[in-house]
Amino acid sequence: MNVFVIVKALVITYFCGQGIMWFFNRKYNSFPVIFTLLISIGIVLSEVAYRFTDRNLRYRFFQNAFSQWQVWICMTVMLGFARKNDAAHHKFPMRAIFIPIHVLYATVLVLGIANEDLGTCTEYTYPRIFAYQYCLFFVTYALCLFLYKKDFFLEWHESIKNVDLKDELQHSMLDDEDAKRRLRVRMLLNRQGSRFVKFHTFLLVLTVLALTVIVWQMNKYDGEAVTCAASGNHWRFRSCGIRFIVNFLHVFTTMQCGAMARVVFVKSVKQVEQLQSYSRITTMAINENDEAANSGFNRVRSTGSRNSLDTEEGLLSLNSATQNEAADDSFQATNR
Repeated sequence: MNVFVIVKALVITYFCGQGIMWFFNRKYNSFPVIFTLLISIGIVLSEVAYRFTDRNLRYRFFQNAFSQWQVWICMTVMLGFARKNDAAHHKFPMRAIFIPIHVLYATVLVLGIANEDLGTCTEYTYPRIFAYQYCLFFVTYALCLFLYKKDFFLEWHESIKNVDLKDELQHSMLDDEDAKRRLRVRMLLNRQGSRFVKFHTFLLVLTVLALTVIVWQMNKYDGEAVTCAASGNHWRFRSCGIRFIVNFLHVFTTMQCGAMARVVFVKSVKQVEQLQSYSRITTMAINENDEAANSGFNRVRSTGSRNSLDTEEGLLSLNSATQNEAADDSFQATNR
């Protein structure tokens, strides 16, 4: 499992690094996005470090809770990105939703680390603080769905409000650079919102399945499959198989939550980049077709003008010859 964790951490770190470089080189107010990607890198690297520790339950709880908190941080940054770049504003004070959730996550973290009863397995084999953490995660998922259905209560800027995101021709008609930047932000958020909800749903299903298996494993052998060490900070497992399953499911769910920033901010950027490239190619093709059509029209008009000129010259020559012949006939008749 160590190999899996290390490889997964390297992959997430690499792609998060790509996202950081992309946002760093763009004209966006993107420091919160970069900060979130750095948090994601920190989570996966700390998970690697956890593999080489004594597997303290407080450390395990911190990893789980902070990775799930990072999912909510991603959503906060995702919505703030549009507002900070002057692309949209909220019709509802979102701080009334986001700040309490952040405070709750911070409170759960502090209680899990500082409180002896909540963060140890002395009273309950599966510490109660884990239950509080998972309940908060489920609540944030419900809020996520609600906000997504309401389009995050966003009111887009007038310059891009009525632009069809799928119509490349409308995109090419925007002349103002600020409007183009706002449209790009809107396209990013459209992709990010969709990916966020889908991946959050995946995380929820994964968490429920993981909890089901973990509780089932702990209840095997009349509840003796997993017991608490004397210190209250470690689990003791009856078999290597049970230890592998319990540890792997915790690690895997944490790593997947840590990957949320990559899914939302990196993969969405790649999709928009491809769409923008297609839009530019389409616009260039339209312009080339217009130029070709105009060039063809000019050639036809030029050819028509030359033909008309030749015809006029021919008619003038014919009239002149006719007049000369008539004059000769008149002269001969006079002589006779």
